[in-house]
Amino acid sequence: MGQSLALDGESLIELKDTAKFASGAFTISLWFNPYDLALGQQMLVGKNRYSLNERQWSLTIEPNGKLKAYLQQGGWIT
Repeated sequence: MGQSLALDGESLIELKDTAKFASGAFTISLWFNPYDLALGQQMLVGKNRYSLNERQWSLTIEPNGKLKAYLQQGGWIT
């Protein structure tokens, strides 16, 4: 608690699947500066393995500048 990271806009943080996030409440906060929305949807934060089609949740910024939350529990809800 009380720790933070500074990233350069090209970095990725990967946390391995852990039981510590399996249940109970936790908070993720972030500041973001989208670099080019014309490139399409940008993921801000999420828990998934996209290449394996294992998605659970994510927060993205869309090309129109709106935020979108994705949640999965037996199917996608946006």
